[in-house]
Amino acid sequence: MQHVTLEASGAQLSFATSWDPAHPPENCLDEDPSTFWASTGLFPQELIITFPQPTTISSLRTKTNSVKKLTVMKTLNKKPAGFEQYVSLGKCGNLLLFKCVHVCVC
Repeated sequence: MQHVTLEASGAQLSFATSWDPAHPPENCLDEDPSTFWASTGLFPQELIITFPQPTTISSLRTKTNSVKKLTVMKTLNKKPAGFEQYVSLGKCGNLLLFKCVHVCVC
């Protein structure tokens, strides 16, 4: 299986609950260790990342600070709707085929 960054896969950020001009949520899509998304600090914070086609994800890497819970949800819908919880922090497994990812940071 090939390692592809979110940016290289054509993934797009469809939604974010907060935005800081110095550290916008689009920074979550690159692999530059000097860029990051700075949220408002209020919880929950959410991101929706949409892939150009259904995508199999075998691993997900994130760097966080002061996060109590991280939930990953998935959907095969073309629009960001009908999400199902797939993984929560501490419960790892293979992520299956999905088109949109909804990440809730609580």
